[in-house]
Amino acid sequence: MKFFFKFSIIVFLIFFACKKPSSILDLSNNEIHIYHEQLAIEDTLLHDIDEIALLDSLLFVIDETEHFYFALFNIKTDSLMFRFGTKGNGPGELMWPLFIECNKQNNAFVVSAINPVGYMYYSIDSLIANPNSYTPGILKIKKRDDNFIYTVNRLNDSLYIGKGQLKDGQFAIINKAGEIISIQEKYPVGDEVELYNQVELGSTYQGEITTKPESNKFAYVSIVGSILEVCEVKEDLLIEKIKTYYFNYPQIVSSNNRTALVKENIIGYKNLYSTKNYFYILYSELGMMEMMGNAFIFNTILVFDWNGKLVKKLKTDINLRTFAVSEDDKIIYGTTANPYPTIVKFNL
Repeated sequence: MKFFFKFSIIVFLIFFACKKPSSILDLSNNEIHIYHEQLAIEDTLLHDIDEIALLDSLLFVIDETEHFYFALFNIKTDSLMFRFGTKGNGPGELMWPLFIECNKQNNAFVVSAINPVGYMYYSIDSLIANPNSYTPGILKIKKRDDNFIYTVNRLNDSLYIGKGQLKDGQFAIINKAGEIISIQEKYPVGDEVELYNQVELGSTYQGEITTKPESNKFAYVSIVGSILEVCEVKEDLLIEKIKTYYFNYPQIVSSNNRTALVKENIIGYKNLYSTKNYFYILYSELGMMEMMGNAFIFNTILVFDWNGKLVKKLKTDINLRTFAVSEDDKIIYGTTANPYPTIVKFNL
């Protein structure tokens, strides 16, 4: 009887030790609940808030109005400083911004947009001094064969990482002249999924990248599903995937030489944000169709170190759409609707 009892415990421990996690949420039991405070920004100043980016006391917001895409707030005074980012196709204008970030090293606000394609950057000091006349710079990406770049992220002063519809692979390494040096790696697919070419996967996986400040490390997530990769560009300019999590591959259908995502996909990751110590991601396992009518559905923020370890899970008391994190990892700012567009903060 005693032997049988010990044997049963051993079998039980082996079973649970060998059981593979079925979700990224299973990788950490460190769950922390955080509670919001609403910033004293007038409701009438916010319209259609999307992504935000933080640099010291300056909060940059995608908040589309009739003529502008961006709003700049001072979070010390909870006040709107001005709007900028003129809509259009002329010099210094843009259409449909996708992602924004702040680069402290160069004191710059950075945009990836549908048009113009490239790395658009605003000198923050010059922008504040001349908000009505300042024209941003842009690193234009030189075309290479039939590879089309969607977005560009800065690694350091001489290297950038790009993604898009790349026939030769998953990521493009770009130099400071805007030249594509190389295209490397492949999109991950499950065994049960037909092996589409890289251009088709690039158009359907899409996703986001965030880079570790002043480092050659970056993290990538797919637009739906649960694909997360932590990568590093080595001295020989070869990309190494140092940690990968493939829990839920994007489900794809193909028709007439075109690919599309099926509605059964989970939302997965959204809105990567990085500091020197961690990168943060909103996460949801709801179906992607549930996000179509309401973008404010996220209440889980995953926190990873730059080796790819899930350090903790933050559970917010209010649903978010996007967020940003202070440089010292002590405050999270989020966009929500309660019921009107609002910006909130969480002290960590």
